[in-house]
Amino acid sequence: MLMPRFGDFLRYFLLMTIVATACTHKGQETPNLQIEGVEEIKSPPLPYDIDLIKWSPQGDKVAILETIEGFETSIYQFLIKVLSSDFTDMLYENSFSGTGGSMHISWSSDGEKLIFLEANNSVREIHLVDIETKSDTIVSYNTDKCQPKFMPNSSLAVMLPCNQKQQKLEFSTFDTNTGSSRFLFAFPNSIVSVGQFAISPSGNLALVVADQGDQKDLFLVDIPSSEIEQLTSDATPERSPVWSPTEDGFVYIRGWTSDSELVLQNLSTLSIKTLAIPNLRYVDWHPNGTHLYAIVINRTGHYLLRIDISKAFQQQ
Repeated sequence: MLMPRFGDFLRYFLLMTIVATACTHKGQETPNLQIEGVEEIKSPPLPYDIDLIKWSPQGDKVAILETIEGFETSIYQFLIKVLSSDFTDMLYENSFSGTGGSMHISWSSDGEKLIFLEANNSVREIHLVDIETKSDTIVSYNTDKCQPKFMPNSSLAVMLPCNQKQQKLEFSTFDTNTGSSRFLFAFPNSIVSVGQFAISPSGNLALVVADQGDQKDLFLVDIPSSEIEQLTSDATPERSPVWSPTEDGFVYIRGWTSDSELVLQNLSTLSIKTLAIPNLRYVDWHPNGTHLYAIVINRTGHYLLRIDISKAFQQQ
């Protein structure tokens, strides 16, 4: 009978120690925040690796996205879920696998339908989900349509083409019933690519994060007139723009990792307030207008924060 060698025992002991340590600390070390008005949400139904959150316009439902990376196979698992406002009841759930890509989630104005983009390399499918019936319909199959967003009249605003290099970027609406499209606005040729955009509640304004080749900046678009105003022009990248429910302001994330911060900006005066929160990934504005929900991702896990706007930004 062969006896196990001491080296085998040592390797096994070290491996189990690492695993036990990871299991003990994973998800338990909260972000090191001591900011009044900022709290972590720890509801059990929330997935551990939450990457995105999007509230319905009525605030009675919330959509979340979880991404599980395939470390060995390069296959990703995308989980999209719709929960009740208290994060306890599962109203809808679906999952997709692929070699890469992301999902962009948007609610219809009545809060009954959800649109998202399933992206897998060059194949992009826009899904329309009826939350009550749990039906999932692919409303478009076209590699040139990206980032679908619901307009107030429930048509879709889409960016095209997706292959942005050396092509003029245009935004159009897409009717989910008839398939007809209508031009919204276009960016000048100096814009290399667009990362994210957000349509205002009225449908008259858009916030667009655009890349001019050397830096990413935030632009404000008046859709009826197609006038474009550049809001930022520094080397720090901006991302994840979100409108306030009353359209009197907006919020976005500036910077990456340890240097990231939330920027709250007034629409009429363009005055800003900032809140330093390291490792910010995504932010959404709750329909009640008083709170923001932000996702922080650091080396220990993914965390969902609720931010009381009046308290967190009160010293500015």
